Amino acid sequence: MIGTDSILYRATKTGKDLGWLKKGDAVVAVHGIQEAKSASRIC
Repeated sequence: MIGTDSILYRATKTGKDLGWLKKGDAVVAVHGIQEAKSASRIC
């Protein structure tokens, strides 16, 4: 798993492991990764 899927999976798993989330809870995720963007302009 890569990209956003991986981030969301790990975040929700951590939340469940720590007892912050339970089955059926709604999760809203905001992050700043820009996917599918060419890296050819990196300076």
